[in-house]
Amino acid sequence: MNRPPTNGLPRSVQKGTLVAYLFHLLVPVLFLLDVVLAWRFPSNPGSQGAPAQWWVDFGTTGQLVFLASAAWLILGLLFLGAFVYLNLFSWTKLQGPIVAVYTLIVAFLAVELALNIVQLGDTGPALWPPGQEALLRPDPDTMPGVVGQASFTGNDVGLRGPNYPLDDSNTYKIVTIGGSTTESLYLDDSEEWPNLLMKELNARSPDIPAWVANGGQSGKNTEDHLELIRALPVLSQAELLIFLIGINDMAPTLSFAGGPTQAAFEANAAQFREKVRNGGRRLRPSRPYFKRTELFEFTKRSSAALLEKFSPPAGLGWLGVGSGNYIVQKRKQRAAAVTVPLPDLELGLEEYGHRVRAIAEECRDRGLRCLFLTQPTIWRDDLSPTERSLLWFGWVRNEPQPPGYLSVVDLASAMDTFNRELLSVCASDGLECFDLASKVPKNTSSFYDDTHFNEGGARTVADQLAGYLSSKPPFSDSLK
Repeated sequence: MNRPPTNGLPRSVQKGTLVAYLFHLLVPVLFLLDVVLAWRFPSNPGSQGAPAQWWVDFGTTGQLVFLASAAWLILGLLFLGAFVYLNLFSWTKLQGPIVAVYTLIVAFLAVELALNIVQLGDTGPALWPPGQEALLRPDPDTMPGVVGQASFTGNDVGLRGPNYPLDDSNTYKIVTIGGSTTESLYLDDSEEWPNLLMKELNARSPDIPAWVANGGQSGKNTEDHLELIRALPVLSQAELLIFLIGINDMAPTLSFAGGPTQAAFEANAAQFREKVRNGGRRLRPSRPYFKRTELFEFTKRSSAALLEKFSPPAGLGWLGVGSGNYIVQKRKQRAAAVTVPLPDLELGLEEYGHRVRAIAEECRDRGLRCLFLTQPTIWRDDLSPTERSLLWFGWVRNEPQPPGYLSVVDLASAMDTFNRELLSVCASDGLECFDLASKVPKNTSSFYDDTHFNEGGARTVADQLAGYLSSKPPFSDSLK
């Protein structure tokens, strides 16, 4: 075997150079192991797929890291082979790539350290990090009734909306709590229904200034709402909490095919509580380890705006929910799926009732007025083909590729059943309820999909709630 030219370098320097080169190849090996072990031993054992779908289970980011690391390792070994066996490079030429690679590694470590130092500041509990900002560009074809750009702004107390009032003693403070139908992600700060409610209340009762902040977040259910009350101090300073609930308790009942959901809800709520206590910032996953780094999170946020240019409209940068492409794909999936029967809802309804009562008890313990709203949806048995094409909810069983979806009639029946359960609990326990579902038109004047409000729907919700609240103290007293 020919030896590479030494260029007069001492043997100790040659050995050191070779060791340094081999050592840097441990980096791609570690990344490969990180991805594979995260798939083989997931944090949630129930999420592990069959070996045949291992590539899918890696996820998009895992796939990219796996491919990049494999390419790095293969090219590194080829370079080493060309150096040792083919005598294509001298020791001096080998040192150049080594210095470049280690310079990059040190730079990455320095950036990671700097980002971690920046994150050391404790902002206190928050649903959204104070100063949270995002600019969305919804596609009217994907989301009918949503026009123009939408700004999403976090305030100084960890909620969406205006900052906490300076004169809080004379301000009637309201916080709305719910899932994505409260969050109103793709509506501008000025168009989401909590903000419109604030404007309407202040117009109707100028003597009682109202402050309304948005405590909704996509996917959150009644167990999460209970934890939010306990974890976010500003909620205990409010005069009124408004809960728009139902869809995120019903949907898991369907996806679990009527099976128990409480254990899963509690596990997710515990993570949610820690995230709120962490200032609304992400919780580092247990695996894969590369996702635990601040550099990964920074890159993810920074690349979202660039990726948005190459994806369909309705993309989002800072909040990381992806583009409207997700909704489009879900609609296609539903359209191609088989229709399955409605599962037994008895256990889900029982669990839902218990969770509502737990929230009510927490409100009583804290001396808070809490108003519960039924969940409006577009579902009705005479939807037009255009309206049906907007649907994507209703999958049964919790699998990556659901085996089937409910018919629109069954979806409407299931939602009505959950809404009736809420009204029943309110009646039996003396809770304050408002049947919002009966007040919102079931068409595209209100919704851009199954249950999310467009601009018209947000105005309807705000008008209906303003009318209801204006008829109750303290606003009714100001009208005398």
